Amino acid sequence: MDKSDASQSSEKMAWEAKHMPITVSISSNVPEYQAPKCFVSEGDPADLVDQMTKYLIDISCHSNRIHREEYCSIFWELDQHIEPLTPEEGTANKNDTGKKQRKYLERL
Repeated sequence: MDKSDASQSSEKMAWEAKHMPITVSISSNVPEYQAPKCFVSEGDPADLVDQMTKYLIDISCHSNRIHREEYCSIFWELDQHIEPLTPEEGTANKNDTGKKQRKYLERL
């Protein structure tokens, strides 16, 4: 605990100490990331949080790739139904897939 901020105390609030992260453990059920991983601070809490965040993003991206491959046929099928929508149906911006998807789902 870092007590250097104790001087910021006021009439309504008393700073006792600031919590500084020193370790983080991450477990995942995503293949290739199933072994628990521990990050230990070497004195810079921001660096620890950066390492943790980068690792979580790696897990997320890998999971996304797995699901995209696994459900490729479903994404393809949805694309076949989404693309035929016209601007008159409320999708003037061809790149706005969110509106196209909502419009398609409304048709179901």
